[in-house]
Amino acid sequence: MARTSDGDLLLPPALEHGHRVPDKEPPTMLKRSAYTFLFAALLSLVLSIYLWFSGQREEGQFVGLWVPSILALGVLFGQGKGR
Repeated sequence: MARTSDGDLLLPPALEHGHRVPDKEPPTMLKRSAYTFLFAALLSLVLSIYLWFSGQREEGQFVGLWVPSILALGVLFGQGKGR
């Protein structure tokens, strides 16, 4: 903490005038649909890695391209519910 030459504490301007600093909002839990999209993306990633290392590299790349698409769909559906 910063102090003045007299040894007093220097307070931020908001606290000097008696203003209260707002508390942070608690983190929110994800909805079930968000977990569904995350699980689908994770499953796609695992399947892609399996295909890649089992010698089916083109199939692995194809399935790997699904991951961002699934996550983008999750974001799109998540925004639509707030309206």
